[in-house]
Amino acid sequence: MSERYSRLFLLEENLYTEGSPVVIKAGTLLKDNETGWLIGQIKMQNISPKTVKTLKTEFTFFDSVGRPIGTPLQFDYLDLNAFRGCDFGAKTPVKIPDTMVRAYAVKVLEVGFADNSIWSASQCEWEPLHSQKPIHTELVDAVSLKGYVGIFGENAKYVMSQQKDLWLCTCGSVNHEGEERCHQCNASLNDLQQLDKDMLKQEGAYISAVELSQSRNIPSLEEAIAEFLKLKDYKNSQELAEVCKTKVSKIIEDNKRENTQKSKKIKLLSFVAGGIALLALIGYFAIYPLISCMTGNYRTYINMYNIKEFIIPDRATSIDEEAFRNCSSLTSITIPDSVTSIGNSAFEGCESLTSVTLGNGVVSIGNHAFKGCESLTSVTLGNGVESIGWSAFEGCASLTSITIPDSVKSIDHDAFRNCTSLTSVTIPDSVTSIGGEVFFGCTRLVMEKINGVSYIGTLAIDFDNSVAFVEIREGTTVIAADAFAYCSNLISITIPDSVTSIGNSAFSSCKNLRSITIPDGITSIEMDVFGLCSSLKSITIPDSVRSIGYCAFSGCSSLTSIYFEGTKGQWSGISKSYNWDNHTYYTVYCTDGTISK
Repeated sequence: MSERYSRLFLLEENLYTEGSPVVIKAGTLLKDNETGWLIGQIKMQNISPKTVKTLKTEFTFFDSVGRPIGTPLQFDYLDLNAFRGCDFGAKTPVKIPDTMVRAYAVKVLEVGFADNSIWSASQCEWEPLHSQKPIHTELVDAVSLKGYVGIFGENAKYVMSQQKDLWLCTCGSVNHEGEERCHQCNASLNDLQQLDKDMLKQEGAYISAVELSQSRNIPSLEEAIAEFLKLKDYKNSQELAEVCKTKVSKIIEDNKRENTQKSKKIKLLSFVAGGIALLALIGYFAIYPLISCMTGNYRTYINMYNIKEFIIPDRATSIDEEAFRNCSSLTSITIPDSVTSIGNSAFEGCESLTSVTLGNGVVSIGNHAFKGCESLTSVTLGNGVESIGWSAFEGCASLTSITIPDSVKSIDHDAFRNCTSLTSVTIPDSVTSIGGEVFFGCTRLVMEKINGVSYIGTLAIDFDNSVAFVEIREGTTVIAADAFAYCSNLISITIPDSVTSIGNSAFSSCKNLRSITIPDGITSIEMDVFGLCSSLKSITIPDSVRSIGYCAFSGCSSLTSIYFEGTKGQWSGISKSYNWDNHTYYTVYCTDGTISK
């Protein structure tokens, strides 16, 4: 606060009376040191599902010893547009006529809503709501706290409390009697009331074990296995314990294989050392590269002799991890049919590599396999490839096109990220999974249609490419958060009934999307899922939906029709987060009539 103003008084926080659609969150009394005027300011919050348009308040004033001064002042707040959960009023000054005032009481007399209904106050007193306790005061051990957040979400910070005709959620949001779930975070009132501390500990232990299970460190994995076994039948603990055991076995086998390779190198070097005289004649620069090449490490040989073209021998069955990594002179590579797998980072950073031909025996292309091959313009994939790994071709800035054979089943996340020259890709029906951000940064990519895929990850397609039609295969259960966000050319999408989850912002800002049908089985329309789809005119929602998240259709300025496959009573019973339909005017067509906004 600048020196121009002096604070004379602070109002009690969170004043409320039963049935009120607003809470008076805070208030202050300021003195303008230049003009001598007194100014009152109050901050209010709309806790009603309806939008507040006008509000009438009444101020009662007191002097420095608490005696009433003058007559109460009524003040109107006009032209509001306060949605549920919105704070308002704090920036509106209320000029106080008597300079002797040093405190005030305030109450709300009347609230006008966007639907032209009016709430009028009773004579009940406005009293402060109790502050919520931080959850860590109730749950002192870290395991239970982790479990609490795991069950109720990252915003779970407080102990739920019930006051008057309200209940204050763990996320801090205010809800009314009769609301079974929090309008903001969707937490269940029943679950919060019947908090099972043993379950919290189980959930916390489960989350910790899952975190440990992501490691490639054997002690961590063994600790995770022990934790999962303790949890017994909690969720999928036994299944994850077996997964961890498999990971441990694989790491042990990988270590054995690596040690065997090292042993072979040592034996070979020992043999060479036995002929030290020969080494002296031929020289280090002839023998060491040859040894490296014989043991699968081609890069030493290629870099030392500045090799440009390399043909892998027919007897090779795999290309090891980092086998050609950073071979800066290599321009072309031919991989025979005998090779079945290309290891992680096998050709990463081969900056001069321009063409690659994969034999028909290659089944998998590893993570980062060709990442950063900036000069790569041509890739021929064999007919046996089934999986393209994480970031396999990321940053191949010269790659203009690629044909993916019918054998490919999955394309992992970031596979073609930042392939800035890529203009066309053919995705066959065999592909069932496209990972997150797989074509992100491919700003020149033109795709008319994606069909047959059963999983599309986060931001799989970049903002302004030309994807126009999407057909998702029957059997799909999940469309990830942000999957098609900002796909400005997307016009229509077919979603099968098998889909049970559509993530946050999945179709946000698809400004040309015109209509969509939510499949049966979807129970929750998540936050911002169709936000700012400005061309969306109609949407069909099944009666299986139980909640609609924050800003789900906010900014859908063309939306005129919502077809709800249930009754008006069922529609009213859906838990709707505040601001879910901001700036949207529509008619809901139910099986027994219509509802208009």
